[in-house]
Amino acid sequence: MSILNLYRYYLRFDGYRIEQPISATLEEVANRLCSSPRYTRVLLQQMQQQGWLSWQPKVGRNKRSTLCLLQDPERLKEHLASDCLLRGQYDKALDLLEQDEQVFARLLQQTSGASMHEGRLHIQLTYRRPFQALLPHHPQRNSERFLVRQIYACLVRCDADGQVHPELAHHWHYDAENYQWRFYLRPDLTFHDGQMIDAQSIVELFSHLKSLPNYQHELAHLKRISAPHPREVLFEFTAPDQSFAGLISGVSYSIQPVKQLQQSNSNVIGSGAFKVYTHTDKQLVLHAFNRYYGCRSLCDQITIWLFDQDVTTATDAIPHAGRSCQYYVSAESPNMENEQINQFSRQEEGAIFLLNNHHADLQLDDQQRQWLLSLLEPNWLLSDIAHSNLTPADHLLPCWTKLSRFPATQCPLPTSMTMAVYNYVTLIECAEAIAKRLADHGIQVIIHSYDYQTLQQKAAQGTLNETLILSSINLDDNRHTSAYQFLYSNPLLHHALGDVASKWLRQSLADIRANVCIEQYLVVLEPLVATLIHYGFLQPLYHEQQVLRFHDLIKNVALTTWGWPELKQVWTSS
Repeated sequence: MSILNLYRYYLRFDGYRIEQPISATLEEVANRLCSSPRYTRVLLQQMQQQGWLSWQPKVGRNKRSTLCLLQDPERLKEHLASDCLLRGQYDKALDLLEQDEQVFARLLQQTSGASMHEGRLHIQLTYRRPFQALLPHHPQRNSERFLVRQIYACLVRCDADGQVHPELAHHWHYDAENYQWRFYLRPDLTFHDGQMIDAQSIVELFSHLKSLPNYQHELAHLKRISAPHPREVLFEFTAPDQSFAGLISGVSYSIQPVKQLQQSNSNVIGSGAFKVYTHTDKQLVLHAFNRYYGCRSLCDQITIWLFDQDVTTATDAIPHAGRSCQYYVSAESPNMENEQINQFSRQEEGAIFLLNNHHADLQLDDQQRQWLLSLLEPNWLLSDIAHSNLTPADHLLPCWTKLSRFPATQCPLPTSMTMAVYNYVTLIECAEAIAKRLADHGIQVIIHSYDYQTLQQKAAQGTLNETLILSSINLDDNRHTSAYQFLYSNPLLHHALGDVASKWLRQSLADIRANVCIEQYLVVLEPLVATLIHYGFLQPLYHEQQVLRFHDLIKNVALTTWGWPELKQVWTSS
């Protein structure tokens, strides 16, 4: 008999007190269970073997035996559901819980981690919101960019020190005299659907990317792409570009079938270590890709359960906010000190920042911008922000030199302003703290919250007209080039800067790309950002602390730049 059906029989003892023996005949128990006396003996034996009850029969007809229930039905139900979750039997667990998603979310959180299912290693995680379609050419939030990295590969990758390493291309060469980059592909590469990855597929992909609005500035000087050989791709430029290899190590240049650029569904086809098996608003399931060019993932399957904010808040098991993936236990558990866990934590490489929008309906002049920013000193706002994982930012990146601001001259400000923000809960709280601070000075702030892609799209189309824009940056694993790409191509930043400042910034960055090696990017970008801050275009507010907590059975797992565990390296010995 299945454990679910046995549990349903156990529920028929409703009304009996737990751990209080009662005297009953077999016939009375059989009537209670709506079963025959013979089958009732079988049920009682199975329940006793499970440790749910104690049954001490007396010999003889109509003799009264002793029955003692040992398990509270509600606690037993959750225990059985947890066992089902550990075995990957999610539908059975939901049936046991009578489709109660709040309890299901809590139990998923408690049972998250790595486990073996029929000899295959499975990772189970929970996350606080559904994911957007995992397509590299779409603007993506932090966690989506991490997942894109798992599902796709690039021609090359760039590490945290600015060094370029092979991925789908095993060798490359830059001809500085002729402004040409050549990449040589590994043999026998395939997409997740079995389609071959050859030079022509790369040519078609980049030719199409060049025509997309998000790529037109970065690839404006790309003159021609060709395939001299089935495993050789040639990029020809009209101007020097010694950092092109670093540029295409970015998430947005992940290798995908060109036909996918015209699609927007979630059935994505990638080229990386994991392929998408299921992607719905309830769960994301990834399977290891056996034909991945590099070392195959140690785990076979990853299941990420997705719960909206209402469900996760109600369970108190999934944190109200936090950019990091909460893994195994809640990062905000009140009993955290008593739990046997490991903890990895570090400051993110980025910041929450405020932009003054030069395309706003209501624009501030230079003096007003400086005075407004002086009112929004980060330390003053912290008392109105619930999260303690924020520290005031003195520059856009924590690794850059602390900046000091000159005292601003007080001047009249508008009595009403608008502020745009995307729907990340920490940003919303920061926006509300800013609104409260300005309200104390007689300024009403109306907050407009958008989903991330809508906010990016409105900026790209020039229709974002709020006075202030609150957003964030977090560098990817290719730190140097992701910082460059943010400054060069971020629609929010360039929309807010206005035409003159945007043109100056892009020209400065084009000079850097032509003449500076990738390893020096963070050094030469620092004064550019300092200039934007000095003139009040951009104001860093906070750096966020990333936290990863996981159980001892998770072995040798590092915290990635995105705040997620390095999934390809997760393993367990049991």
